[in-house]
Amino acid sequence: MLTIGFDAKRLYQNFTGLGNYSRSLVSDLQRFYPDNSYHLYSPGVKKRPSTLPFLENDHFKNHIYSGVLGSWWRTYGIVKDLKKEKLDLFHGLSHELPEGIERLNLKTVVTMHDMVIRKHPDLFPWMDRQIYEKKFESACKRADHIIAISESTKMDVMEA
Repeated sequence: MLTIGFDAKRLYQNFTGLGNYSRSLVSDLQRFYPDNSYHLYSPGVKKRPSTLPFLENDHFKNHIYSGVLGSWWRTYGIVKDLKKEKLDLFHGLSHELPEGIERLNLKTVVTMHDMVIRKHPDLFPWMDRQIYEKKFESACKRADHIIAISESTKMDVMEA
């Protein structure tokens, strides 16, 4: 049995690609590996029909940050919460891993969905490009495993 944590921000707050991926992956893992313990970490929840199964199912333990600066908690503060649960694995479902997670004794996985910000930087504000570039690069260097959702994304990550 494994204790697995997920960055569930997109699972609870995004209702297109990243959210759909997150909900499908986590629900399928629970369905096929019901003996594992699943911990969902998010700086907030939007209650919708697609998120209710994760809120109403005892197989998922939710860790919802209710303070201000949820993005700070997700990047830095979450590590303290991860340490409490003695996780075996943490999966950053959308391009990033928390800073300091490498000091914990757990394996890490990050999913990279695309590198559109590198392919079309003119579509993004300068500050967003700086932040995402740092997060992408840092997560890829520190992850034990990287999941690229397509061959194209794999090649983009490898070129970085």
